[in-house]
Amino acid sequence: MRITGISEQKRSKDRFSVYVDEKYSFSITTDDLLLEKLRVGADLSSNDVERLKAKSSDSLIAARAYEKCLRRPHSEREIRDYLRNKKASQELIESIILKCYKHKLLDDNLFAERWVAHRKASHKSNRFISSELRGKGVDPEIIAKALAESSDDQQQLRQQIAKKRSKYNDHRKLVAYLQRQGFSYSDIASELKTEED
Repeated sequence: MRITGISEQKRSKDRFSVYVDEKYSFSITTDDLLLEKLRVGADLSSNDVERLKAKSSDSLIAARAYEKCLRRPHSEREIRDYLRNKKASQELIESIILKCYKHKLLDDNLFAERWVAHRKASHKSNRFISSELRGKGVDPEIIAKALAESSDDQQQLRQQIAKKRSKYNDHRKLVAYLQRQGFSYSDIASELKTEED
C-alpha cells in the first residue's frame, strides 16, 4: 500500500487527508503527519493504515470534546457520557478528561456555580436546580456549596409570586406555575397564606 496523495483539508486547516492507492484513507493532524513522517510515495502496511485510522478517529473525538468544553462549561460526567457515546476507549476517555482538567476546561465547582447563577436568573428553585445538577453527575457536596452561595429560595419564591400574580389571576394556575419552577407545594401554600394574612 502506498501513499498517493496528501492534501490540506478545507474545513480543518490543521488536518490533512491522506490517500492510499489513489483512494481517501484517513485524515491526520499536522503534528501526527510530521511525527509519523508520512509523505507521498511512502509504503504502508495494512497494520499501519489501521493504526493510523484509529489514531485519526481518536484525535477527531478528542478535538470535538475540547470544542464542546470551550463552547460552554460542562460537568465531567457530561463529557464522559459524550465520549462513551462516541465509542471512545476507556484509555482515550481518561486521557481526554486529564487534558481537560490540565487546561482548565473542566471544573465541576465552576460548572455548578455558573449553572446555579443561570438558573436563578430564570427563577428556578434550589430544589429544581439541585435535581438538574444531580442529573449532570455533579457531586452533592459541590451542589450544596454552589446553592449556599446563591439567593434564598423563600426570597426567590416571594419575588416570583409578586411578579406573576397579575399574570395568573387564577390561584391554581399560579400554584401550578410555581411548582413547575421547582418550589414545593407546602412552601407555596405557606407563602401565599402569609401574604393573605
